Amino acid sequence: MDNKDLKNSFNHPAVIITILILIFVGGYFLLTKKSDHTEVVSKNTTNTQQSEIDVLKKQIEDIKNTKPATPQTIRKEQSDKLQVSATFIAERTAMLHCLQIEGTENEIRAMYDVPVYEPAIEGSSVIISAKGEILTNAHVVGDTPLCLVQTAKAPNYSVPSPSYYARVLAVNKNLDIAKLQIISDIDGNPVTQNFKYFEIAKQTPPAGQKVYVAGFSAASNKRLAITEGIISGYDDTSGYIQGTFLITSAKIDSGNSGGAAFTNEGKLIGLPTFIMGHYEILGYILDLNRAKAYFSF
Repeated sequence: MDNKDLKNSFNHPAVIITILILIFVGGYFLLTKKSDHTEVVSKNTTNTQQSEIDVLKKQIEDIKNTKPATPQTIRKEQSDKLQVSATFIAERTAMLHCLQIEGTENEIRAMYDVPVYEPAIEGSSVIISAKGEILTNAHVVGDTPLCLVQTAKAPNYSVPSPSYYARVLAVNKNLDIAKLQIISDIDGNPVTQNFKYFEIAKQTPPAGQKVYVAGFSAASNKRLAITEGIISGYDDTSGYIQGTFLITSAKIDSGNSGGAAFTNEGKLIGLPTFIMGHYEILGYILDLNRAKAYFSF
C-alpha cells in the first residue's frame, strides 16, 4: 500500500468513526478513574478532618469538665499533709514514769535509784510552755507528787532517755487531765533552758478534719509513734465531763494516753486518751479548748 492508499484509508468514514469511538471510550475510562481517585482522596481527607474535629471536641469537653483549683481545694490538699517533722514532734512530746508510792518528793526521787521501778504508771505527755509546763492524763500521774520525765530527743529512740523530774501541780480526775512542771534535771540540778513546746490551737477542729496522734504506746514498744485519722465526732458519754472529748479514727493505744493530738500545722488540739471498755476502733481526744472551762493551764 503506498502513501496515497494509506491516506485514503484514514479518510474512510468507518475508520474515522472507529477512531472517534476509541478516543471517546478511552476518555471515558480516564475520567471515571480520575473521578474514583478524587472520591477516595476526598473521602480520606474528610475522615482525617473528622477525626481531628472529634479529638478537638473531646479536648474541649475535658477542659469544660475539669474543675479549676480554687483556694478551698488547695487548702484542703494542704490540710491532708503533715507540715512538721518527726523531730519537731519528738522535741515536744515526753514519756512520764510515775511511781505510785507514798512519800515526799525527795523520798520518791530516791526511789528512782532503785533498779525495780514498781509499782509505776507510764504514759505520754506534752510540753506546753518554754519553761517546761507539761500536760498529761490524770490516770497517768495517779497519786504521786513527782514524775520522771523521759525525753526522746529523736523519733527513733526505742526507749526515751531519763532527763528531768516534774512536780505535779494540779489534777482533775473528772476531766482526766493533770498539769506538771519540770523542776530539775536527772541529777537534781535546776533547769534554766527554754523548752520546745506545742502551741495550743485556738479552736476545736470540725468533724472530718485530719488529726495526728503521737505518743509512746505499748504497741510501738515505747518508741515514739505517730498515727493519723480524722475527727469523727464528739462524745458525751465517755464517763468524764460531757462534751469534752473528740472521737477520732486515729489509733490510740495504752501508753499513748496524755500524748499529743495535733493538726497538720503542729497545733495541739488535745490529749489522746485511752479509755478502757470502749470500741477498739475509736480513739478519744480530750479537747483542750473545752477543757479550759474546767481546768487552768
